[in-house]
Formats: sequence, structure tokens, C-alpha cells
Amino acid sequence: MEQKKSKYHVYLIGHGTGCYASEYYREDLGETWAVSPAKAISNIKYRLRQAGEYLPDDLGDSEGMGYVHYELEAVAV
Repeated sequence: MEQKKSKYHVYLIGHGTGCYASEYYREDLGETWAVSPAKAISNIKYRLRQAGEYLPDDLGDSEGMGYVHYELEAVAV
């Protein structure tokens, strides 16, 4: 039996540590229909690659005083 698809918004989330601890980044990357949050994230990654866009790498400062970790989050609508 086929699984039921739901609509998801996918966000790029940045969490900071150290000197970036107060930084919080959230960007809406789009919406998609999928059977699970993991599949929704996969759909958006594929769409970005097809458009020649890339997700940011984790970011650290040159003195090792802070760090930003990026991850994707899918939220059902």
C-alpha cells in the first residue's frame, strides 16, 4: 500500500556556539510533498542541486572562538 504524502516546509537552521552562541539562523528553503520529514529534506536537497545551489558548510572563526552548525529541518504543514 502506498504511503500518504504530506506537505512540508523545509528550513535551513544554524545553531551557534562560543562567540556565535546568540546567533540563530533560519531560512525557508521551500515546500514539498513527501511521505516523511527525511524524504522532504531529500527532495529539497535534490531541487537545490538541480538549480546549481549548495547548502552552506559549517562555519567557524579563525581563532576557534565560535562555531555555527547548519542542519535542515522539515515541518509538516
